[in-house]
Order: sequence, then C-alpha cells, then structure tokens
Amino acid sequence: MSLRPARIAVPGLRNADPTSLLVMIQDLQNRSIAHLEGGTLADLFSLAELGDSLPRHLQRDLERIARSNEREINDLPDGALLHEQVELLMAVPPAFVCTRLREAVFNLRNGRQLEPASLELLEKAEQVWAEVEPVAPQPGKADASPVERPAVPKRFQMPDDEAPTRRKKATTTAARPKARATPAAKVDSARSTWIQQHVVERLEARREGGLKESVLLAAACHNSPYGDMQRAEVLAELRELKRGGAVRFSAGRWYRVQRLGW
Repeated sequence: MSLRPARIAVPGLRNADPTSLLVMIQDLQNRSIAHLEGGTLADLFSLAELGDSLPRHLQRDLERIARSNEREINDLPDGALLHEQVELLMAVPPAFVCTRLREAVFNLRNGRQLEPASLELLEKAEQVWAEVEPVAPQPGKADASPVERPAVPKRFQMPDDEAPTRRKKATTTAARPKARATPAAKVDSARSTWIQQHVVERLEARREGGLKESVLLAAACHNSPYGDMQRAEVLAELRELKRGGAVRFSAGRWYRVQRLGW
C-alpha cells in the first residue's frame, strides 16, 4: 500500500469568479506540489500569471503559492520524483500549462547533471508544449451549470417525523388531515449549528492570521449544504459567536479566540 498522500484536485479554478477563488485556494496555500493534482497545479500557475487583472489580495495569495511551488519544482531530485511530476504535468492539456510553469520545468536542466532518461523526458515535454500556445484563464466566465451541493449531514437534519414532505395534488375533494408544520426553531437551530461549526473550524485552521470577513462569508455560503444560505445569516452567527467570546473581529478580519465544547 502506498503511503503517499492522495493528490488534491480542485475543478473550476480557471473560470471561478474572484470571490470564489479566494475560498477555493484557502486550503491550497500551504500544500506541497506532492499533494496537488497536475491540473490543479497548472491552474494555480496560470492564475498567478494574470497579475494586475485580479484583485490585489487574490493576486498576492496566488503569487505566494506560485513562488513556493517554483522552489519545490527546482528542488526536485533527479530520478523517480522528477519523472512523476513532469509526467503529471504532461498529462494536462498543453493549452492549460502556462509559460511560467513550462519554464520552471525546463529550468531543471540548468546547472545539473541529469540522467539520460530525465533529459529525454524534459525534451519530450518541450516538444509537446511547443506545439500549443498557452490559453489564459478567464475568471468569472464559468458555465451556468447548477452548483452541486453536499448533502446535509445527519447531525444537522431534522427528525424524520418532522421533515417536510411533498404531497401530490389531491384528485378528490375528500377532506384530509393537515400535515404538521415543521417548527421554524428546528430548522433555524440546525442551520445555526452548521454555520457556527463551519466558521469556527475555518478560523481554527487560521488561528494566527485569521480570515478576511468577505472570504469567511463566501466560504460558508459556498460550502453550505443549504442552497439558500445568505451572507447576512452567516454574519449574524459570527456576531453571536463574538458575543460568546469564541471569536473576535479586528480590522476587517475574524479570529479564533477559544475552543467551543463541540
């Protein structure tokens, strides 16, 4: 059994809007290239190449990721690890491999005495990429396909006897008993619990630097199993957590204060 971690694939990076991108790259900022699927690594480099066309804070985060990944590529030892990484990138559609990433791979030949097999592989990559010009990402040009949301975890679901059900339109005028309405408090309580747990987990992972409010709100709405989640609802729960001393707010960012007893 392989002990290597599974590689992370994040579809939709090339065409996500800037707000969604901020959310999507949060968990990628400290990941090694050994943890990233080839297409995801290529997309991160391509987005970093967009430079000033992106909001400054997003541009800064993408550039930080690209520089870190460039260093890791440059440090790849000759042999199996180098071959694996180059082959992963060669499996990506050539148009999605930007100039900066291509150069990072070609620079592996500079000042190093590589094995003949490694030199042959790099030459092959150069030939493949030379035939196709890179195509820049287009943030915000995503398809209008519906977002597939995760199922609501069982601990946040209403009991079966209180869950709302759809009834077929009656075909008879006979009276039928009214369905018992789902108590609003039950629904609100489940949503509240999910929001509070989600934002605390996010802030726990970024205990030192905290998270910008817009990023935290967008992340909750993006990951919510409830399709109608609104930022105002998430913000209300954050303020409730703040009143309870679990989080704090300063200069546009939210920070974790103490661990809740969940």
